[in-house]
Amino acid sequence: MAGYVLGAPLGRGGFGRVFAARREVDGLDVALKVLEPLAGERLGRELEALRRIGPPAVPQLLGEASTRAGERVIIMERIDGPTLARRLAGLPGAGALPWTEGVPLMRALAEALARVHAAGVVHRDLKPENVVLAEGRLVLLDFGLARLTARADREAPAPGVTRTGQRLGTHEYMAPEQCRDARSIDARADLYGLGVMFFELLCARPPFLGEASAVLQAHVSRRPPALRTLAPWPVPEVVEVLIQRLLAKAPEDRVRSAQALVDELRGIQDASLDTDAPPRPVSAADDARRSTVPAARPDRAPSTAPPPGANRATQEVALLGVKSSRAAPSLQAHLAGCGAMLTRVEPGLALFAFPHAPSVEAGLRTAHRAAELLKDVLPSDAAMALHCAPVRIRERAGRLTLGGNAVERPERWWPASASANTAEFLALTASARAHLGDAPASTAPASAPTPPDLLLGRDTERSWLYEALTRAQTQRSPVLRGLLAEEGLGKTCLLTAWRSELAATPGIAVRFVEALPDEGSASESGLRGLINTLLELPAHTPSDEALRRLLTDACPSVDVTTVHPAARRQLVARAIASHLWRMAASQPLVLLVDDAHTLDPTALDALELATLSGDGAPLCVVLAGRHRLLGLRPYLGERARDFDQRELAPLEEQDARELLRQLLRPVDLIAEGVLRELVERCGGSPLRMQETVRASAARAPSAPARTAAATSRRTR
Repeated sequence: MAGYVLGAPLGRGGFGRVFAARREVDGLDVALKVLEPLAGERLGRELEALRRIGPPAVPQLLGEASTRAGERVIIMERIDGPTLARRLAGLPGAGALPWTEGVPLMRALAEALARVHAAGVVHRDLKPENVVLAEGRLVLLDFGLARLTARADREAPAPGVTRTGQRLGTHEYMAPEQCRDARSIDARADLYGLGVMFFELLCARPPFLGEASAVLQAHVSRRPPALRTLAPWPVPEVVEVLIQRLLAKAPEDRVRSAQALVDELRGIQDASLDTDAPPRPVSAADDARRSTVPAARPDRAPSTAPPPGANRATQEVALLGVKSSRAAPSLQAHLAGCGAMLTRVEPGLALFAFPHAPSVEAGLRTAHRAAELLKDVLPSDAAMALHCAPVRIRERAGRLTLGGNAVERPERWWPASASANTAEFLALTASARAHLGDAPASTAPASAPTPPDLLLGRDTERSWLYEALTRAQTQRSPVLRGLLAEEGLGKTCLLTAWRSELAATPGIAVRFVEALPDEGSASESGLRGLINTLLELPAHTPSDEALRRLLTDACPSVDVTTVHPAARRQLVARAIASHLWRMAASQPLVLLVDDAHTLDPTALDALELATLSGDGAPLCVVLAGRHRLLGLRPYLGERARDFDQRELAPLEEQDARELLRQLLRPVDLIAEGVLRELVERCGGSPLRMQETVRASAARAPSAPARTAAATSRRTR
C-alpha cells in the first residue's frame, strides 16, 4: 500500500487480516486491517464504531485506504501487548486467577465496555482474543460484528447486514438471545459475554464446553455451573453472585448496564482493601503479571497458596510425530479409536498426543500401536518418531489444548535420522526409550489385535454412495446426495473410509472438504476450505489469496475488486461451479463435504449450482452434516438434476453389540446383560461407545474387564 512499509502479520479475524506497518511520512507505527474480499459490507460499521468510541477503549482510527489490488484497509493505532487469551494461556498451574487479581481486570473490562455502550455500539463478539492488555491500558478489538444504535432521534443506524435467523459471534461467549437470532440483541448481550469472560478468568474455562451446537443449546437452556465447584482458588459469594447475574438467561435479569457493573466491581474492590488480612508477599512473577492489568490496586487477601492439584495442568504425555505428504485429517481418520489427539499440523508434519492414557508408559505403547496402524498407509519416504515430554494441558472450547516446547518445537526433539535398521519403522527418542526400553516392538503382542471395524452396520449406506457414483458416471452429469446424522453416529468415519476406497480406484478423482465452523465469519466458514481443496492449495492459504486464485483461473478470469460487493457472492458461486464442471469433465469427480451444516451460504450456493446442470461432467457431491443443514437450506437439492437424501441412524442392536465386543478386546467373555446395558447407555452411537470404553480404560489398565464383571454382577 502506497505510503506504508508493511511489517509482520499481527493476526487475523473473521473478516480480515491485521499487519504491523510504518507510515513513511512520519515513521509512525500503525496497524493495517485488510478486509476479506467478501467482508466489505461491514467496513462502514467498523469504521463508524471506532470513530464513535475512540481511545483509550479502542485503537485510534487513523484513516482508511485501499491496496493496489483494491482491498479495503482500515488504518489504526498499533497496540503493543498480549491478548487476554494469550495471558490466560501462559498462567501457571490451573491457568486461573485468584479473585483478588481477577477483580481489577474485570473492572477494567467493564470500564472499557461502558465506554463502548455509551457511544451507542454493541460489540457482539467479546472474547479474550479480542482484548489486548497494553501498558496501563485495556483495549477492545475487532468491531466487525458491531451493531450501531441511534444516539439521537435523528440518528439511525445504517441498514443491517445480518440476515434474519443468522447467529454471529463465538459460541462459547454468545448470549442466549444471540444464539437464537443475532438481530434480536442489545447491549445486554455484551454483558452476558463479559460474564463468560469473568467466569473463565476465575475457572480457567468458560461455563459451557463442547461441540458448537451443544454449547449454543446450553446457553439457552442450561444453568451455568457454580464457580466454587470449578475455581482452583476460593471465590467470595458476592463475586459468584455477580457473575451468575451476568449469566442470567433473560436480559432483564442481568446487571442493568456496563456502568452499573463498574460501580459494583468498585465496591467489591474497596471492600477487599478494607479487610484486616495481612498482605500477600509479592514475587517478581506477580509484578510482571500485574503490570498488564490496568488500574490494578494492591491486593490484600487471605492465603492464596495454590490448592492441591493445581499443577495437574502439566503432565508427561506420549507424542507421535509423522512426517509425510499425507494430509493430517487422513492420518487422524486411520487412528480413530486409538485415543490419538491431533495437536499440531505443519507442512509435511502431523503431531499426535495421547493425553488420556493412564500413564506415560501406556501412552507410549498406544502411540506405538498407532504407528503400526499408519505404517501400511504411509508412503515409503515417510518418517515417524516417538517421544514423551511434559506438556501444558488446558481445556478450552470443549477440547484439550496442549502447549509447551515439545509440542511447539518438535524439531528440537526429532531424532537426527531413523534407525539404520530398515526393520524399524519408528524412531524413538532417548526419553521414550527410557520408558519402553530398547525393544519397543516387544511391548505390542506378537499378533496385534485387529482394530475395531467402525463401519459395522453401514453396508446399506456404502451401497447407496456407490450407486450415486455409478449414476453420475452412467449419465455423465452431476448428482447430489445429502447424508444427515447427529454427532457420533459415524458420518465422518463413513466418508473417510469411502474416500480411501475411491483413492485406490483408478479413473476416479476424489476431494475431501472439512468445513471448519466459524460462527463469527461470513466469509470463511467452509468457503476457504472448499476453494483450497478444489485448487489443491495448502490448508493455511488465506481466504483472499484462495479467492484471487479461483477467479484468476475462471474462464474468463475476473478481477474481484471491480465487482460490486452485492454481486460477489453469485460470482464466487459460479466460479466454483465452473471449476467443478471442468474437473469432472476430464475425470469423474467425487466431492465429499463433511460438517456441511457449517458451510456459509456462498459455498452452499456453489455446490447446489454445480449439481443443477453440467452435461458431460460426471460429478458426485455428497453433503454430510447435522439436521440443522435443512434449517439453513429447507429446499436443499430441489433444483438439483439428481438428488437423494438419507439419514444415518443409530446402529442396530446386533451391530452395536459386535462393535462393543471389538472395542473391549482383549476381554473375551462379556455377559449379554453387560452388552445390553452398554448399548442402551450409548444409544447406538459408535463415538459414545469408543468414549465409554476409553474412559473405562483410563481409570485403570484392566478397567474394561472390571467394568464388565461389575456390571455382570448387577444384572444377575
